[in-house]
Amino acid sequence: KRFLSEARAVGRLNHPHVLTVHEVASSDGVDFLVMEYASGGSAADHLKNIGPYSPVKATLILEQACRGLTVAHQNGLIHRDIKPANLLVVGDDIVKVSDFGVVKFIGRDNLGMTQQGQLVGTPCYMSPEQCESRPVDERSDVYSLGATYFSLLVGRMPYEEEKTFVSVMHAHLNADPPDPRDWSDEIPEGCRQVILKAMAKRPEDRYQSAEEMRNALALLLSEMTLPAGMVAGDAPQLGASIQLAPGIQLKSSQKMIKWVIGGVLAAVFLLFAFLPINFDKSQTGETEEEKILPAATEQEPIRIGILHSLTGSLAISEEVIVDSYELAIAEINRNGGVLGRPVKAVIRDGQSKDAVFAAQATELIDVDKVCTIFGCCTSASRKAVKEVVEAKHHLLVYSVNTEGVEMSPNIIYLGGDPQQTIIPFLNWAYSWGKKRTFFLVGSDYIFPHVVNDIAKKELEFLGAELVGEEYLSLEASDVSDVVEKIEAAKPDAIINMITGDSQTIFLRELDRRNIETTQFATGIGEEVLRRIDHNPLIENYSCCTYFQSIPTEANQKFVHDFREMHGEYRVLMSSMEAGYVAVHLWAAAVNELGTLDPIRIREAMLKQTVAGPSGKVSIDPESQYSIRNGFIGKATPSDQFEIVWQSPEPIRPEPFPDYRTETEWNEFLDEHYRAWGNSWTAPVE
Repeated sequence: KRFLSEARAVGRLNHPHVLTVHEVASSDGVDFLVMEYASGGSAADHLKNIGPYSPVKATLILEQACRGLTVAHQNGLIHRDIKPANLLVVGDDIVKVSDFGVVKFIGRDNLGMTQQGQLVGTPCYMSPEQCESRPVDERSDVYSLGATYFSLLVGRMPYEEEKTFVSVMHAHLNADPPDPRDWSDEIPEGCRQVILKAMAKRPEDRYQSAEEMRNALALLLSEMTLPAGMVAGDAPQLGASIQLAPGIQLKSSQKMIKWVIGGVLAAVFLLFAFLPINFDKSQTGETEEEKILPAATEQEPIRIGILHSLTGSLAISEEVIVDSYELAIAEINRNGGVLGRPVKAVIRDGQSKDAVFAAQATELIDVDKVCTIFGCCTSASRKAVKEVVEAKHHLLVYSVNTEGVEMSPNIIYLGGDPQQTIIPFLNWAYSWGKKRTFFLVGSDYIFPHVVNDIAKKELEFLGAELVGEEYLSLEASDVSDVVEKIEAAKPDAIINMITGDSQTIFLRELDRRNIETTQFATGIGEEVLRRIDHNPLIENYSCCTYFQSIPTEANQKFVHDFREMHGEYRVLMSSMEAGYVAVHLWAAAVNELGTLDPIRIREAMLKQTVAGPSGKVSIDPESQYSIRNGFIGKATPSDQFEIVWQSPEPIRPEPFPDYRTETEWNEFLDEHYRAWGNSWTAPVE
């Protein structure tokens, strides 16, 4: 019963700081849970193998645990067994609360599992009321958090000197809370005060909620990480006149400050990020190669290149991205610009042709003297521009979903990769959608061919059946042959990777034939939904790194500001959000760096983190791909997407899936390139 209770409890929670239960099942009479893998082990492992945490790291761990417990308490769940062993580390130092096996459902009889007088939990971290088997509430978890905080700071359990469980429980009931400064005077007084309050004997003397304790920890963290000579109370006044774009928060890359969370220090960071920085060139040692722009007055604009298709078959997908860049630039300029200078966009049209993209990129660098290029929509145009920026040691920021299998030192990839889009999509379709037969359709260029190869491998792993695979020219106007093949195959689901105008034509043809199906797409965004009629026979799902319907305050502000600038009936899609975040991330990097050298800008961008409309976005420094959330949405009659799944935490990219070596992937790409006449797009027959 406790086993199923844990599954039921965690199943009610979907939070970045609660360990995810993926599945509950039974095999040969054995019940089991499939849980998220915590690659970093537990806090108890760290204490055993390495020793106590630094005060800053211990405080960060507790702050994240408070976040997870807050959502549990809001759902009526009391954990009752908080301890270092149940704080697990996932990915990039993300702490998650685990082991809800002895959770208490507030207002119930706890499923009849705990008899009167029976102890539940771990005595070394138990609250006094638990030790006496009295009723518990969320303040009992607060007590255990305080006891856990002591262990993280000191490296031993509270009252460890007691030799029996009975004497330990007696100490929890009667002894003074343990003082971590008895073990090390390097531990700040603020840590001691948090423990004293959290471990108060009477519940009414403690923090009254995990959220209240989290706020105290966030304030303490700010005090421990502020620059010398500054006190926490100074931060709001210092940043009062500094305004950042909605939802964007910067996180310093310096080793010590990187742990600052909760927004307490945001104003301080923004002050340093956005105040004009004046450099004495004779002292900075700037070389001639770094002087990408000519000598300028303080007010001369900093020029960035915007390179997208404004005409041709891809204009429908690309021109809207330009609008999101313009919003970000306007916000940055209203807040003082970059390095005290306004940012100016030089916009060029790629005309939906790869060769034109390459030529225009050359013009932007050689003639317009831009310091960074933002642009490209298809993988084919990106690869054409890749040759230019690599040859000229320049920088391209690409904000559209990518197929991976490429890493360039001159490109930052801010769109989603297959690990953040198609892989979760297929697993969700198979597991939750119960789809077993799939038909793959895409545009005839390198992105769909690579992603479909990855998809076929994943379908094989899942045990699903592939019943068809077809490709359409980017300029296709007749899609009837492909739709007829889909109609004949009768797949459970279509995996749609069509780009440009042919997407609308394809969807309308499905509608015209009244084909009842489920479609999972990477290229159907909110803008496309507005161009077709909603057909109840077709369930349209999309896998993206952003949806306009994300119900967060930061996203609502983003949508409001975009519509205020570009029209109240406009809709937003993932590439637009990624483009908006890209410009803000770039601005933060240049402000931190103080130079306009493209390669050094790239290095600075790798150290930035922003909290944008879709959540936290950072860049993996090894691959230069983004680390970001994934979402699955179902199209609604209102031309929006109802979010049916989102990743519990930002997903790390995997540019080269491991079923091929990097060399084998490059050979795979070369085969297509040569077969298409040394092009990344298949020739039109």
